Amino acid sequence: KTGANLIAAGMVVAGLGAGLNELIALAGTSEMVPVRKRALYVGCVVFTILPFCPSPLWAQLITRESNWRFNGYLIGAWNLVGLALVLFGYKDPVKTSRPAKEVLGEIDYIGGFFSTAGVTLFMMGLQWGAREVCCPYSAA
Repeated sequence: KTGANLIAAGMVVAGLGAGLNELIALAGTSEMVPVRKRALYVGCVVFTILPFCPSPLWAQLITRESNWRFNGYLIGAWNLVGLALVLFGYKDPVKTSRPAKEVLGEIDYIGGFFSTAGVTLFMMGLQWGAREVCCPYSAA
């Protein structure tokens, strides 16, 4: 049972890392390209995930043919390539700073609240939807 919990915890960390990496890649791409070409470049970045869609199958094949540790080595090497590309290819764009009051005035607080509440309720429904609950009004 402890092994399964450890695997689940590892998958949570891996999922958080993957989500953050994708968001950072989209934000960085949007920042680096001209506005008129932004949609094309962001679309290309989104499509780079296609080769990784069957990654569970690839991981099983790698594990069957060699050792499960090679999955981690492959991911580490891929991240090292990404790090090298960022270190040698990224140039920070020049931006003018704005006062914090102006930036805070542009935030959609109500939309952010409803978006967060909606996703949270949706996830709660997925997690709790399969549980059987005793109904106090049933005839049983």
